[in-house]
Amino acid sequence: MRILLSDDFGQTFNHILVPETENDGSCEIVMPNIPIARKVYYESGGIPIFYSGLGLIKIEVLDHIAFALTDNNVTNGKGGFEIEASEITFTKTPTKYLKVSDENNIPNEPIEAVSTCTANGSSPLTLKKEEVKNENFITRTWIATDNCGNTSSFVQHIEIERATTPPPPPADLVFTKTPTAFLSVSCDAIPDADNSQFETSGCNSVIITHQDTRKGDNCNYTIERVYTATGCSQSLIFTQTISVRDDKAPTFNESLPADVSVEENNIPTQETLTATDNCSVNIEVIKSKEERQEGENKVIIYKWEASDECGNKVFHEQKVTIKKSSKPTPPTGGLQPPTGTEPTQEMIVYNGVSTESGSENYLKIEPIENYKNLQIEIFNELGQKVYESKNYQKNGEVFRGYANVKGVFRKGKRLPTGTYFYVLEYKDITGKSNTKQGYLFVR
Repeated sequence: MRILLSDDFGQTFNHILVPETENDGSCEIVMPNIPIARKVYYESGGIPIFYSGLGLIKIEVLDHIAFALTDNNVTNGKGGFEIEASEITFTKTPTKYLKVSDENNIPNEPIEAVSTCTANGSSPLTLKKEEVKNENFITRTWIATDNCGNTSSFVQHIEIERATTPPPPPADLVFTKTPTAFLSVSCDAIPDADNSQFETSGCNSVIITHQDTRKGDNCNYTIERVYTATGCSQSLIFTQTISVRDDKAPTFNESLPADVSVEENNIPTQETLTATDNCSVNIEVIKSKEERQEGENKVIIYKWEASDECGNKVFHEQKVTIKKSSKPTPPTGGLQPPTGTEPTQEMIVYNGVSTESGSENYLKIEPIENYKNLQIEIFNELGQKVYESKNYQKNGEVFRGYANVKGVFRKGKRLPTGTYFYVLEYKDITGKSNTKQGYLFVR
């Protein structure tokens, strides 16, 4: 709150009684040593009716429009107040309203007063000084007293505007540790964004975020990774450029077919291969073959080509050399098939066996109706038994290239491509027991 005084009935308020005080309902003030006159109100005939003092006190809220005035109603003959001229007059006074940066800078200004009192001769006036401090305000009051008992006062208001030291400017936010600015990586080795790669100084609370922007095609492109560190009303940016390439060819999933030499009735079909890639999902494998003559032998070249979406390729070739058939020689070593006599009645054995699903190329004997009690054992090139049947070619019991005995191969396992030896015991239509042996070919 602030308290002001007007000596012209509110037209101006040139006198500050209290520059600042609490709004607590009471405040002690000292009136200035100035006379405030009255105003006389007349009727139309020039006859005085009443008068009103020109003094008003205004109480206003600092930095606001709200205020209150003392009585200013002239219709009831009261209105403002008057201050009569004092017998004591201050002839020299210090600055009434003063602002200094420090209490030690308050100037020592002179103050003097005179009085019209003649009692007891012309004794000098008595000046008494009082000082009240309230935070950054100092109120000094001088009270002059003469021998006639008259008193008058002068009040000086001093505001201390203490110089404040501005806070130091904030330290610059800087990176003290950063990752590599430029990286070149394969498409399957792109690093994840990692805020722990950074260390900063200049702020105790820093938040780091990132944003990736990709430029280029699917095979060769760059990732612009922008890290932003924010803290203490500052921002800092670090840009990492990652160059990504796809320069690796696919790899085949299966064991690759090796070069082989076979007889002309045992030519293997071209296998189906698949491939995977470190970056591409859709891998195409193209099969092809080439035939040529090398001396007396025919040669087939099986080719496989696997390529990814970026044109990286891998190749494989299998050379199949086809030799003319020769009379088979029974294997030596291991278990030898039993000897016997060939049946006098002609028997046809179809010895080409295919393991492909849906194939009807199994070990087939015709005419089956001329024979009974067919018992068969089949051996690999080492003389190890891989298949046997006590009632062959009955109730669906046929050899399709899968083992049905334990030991060398797991029962039900597909046998490798190659030449095998069979021993067949049976009875012909006359009831005579016979034995037949020979080679069969699995592919």
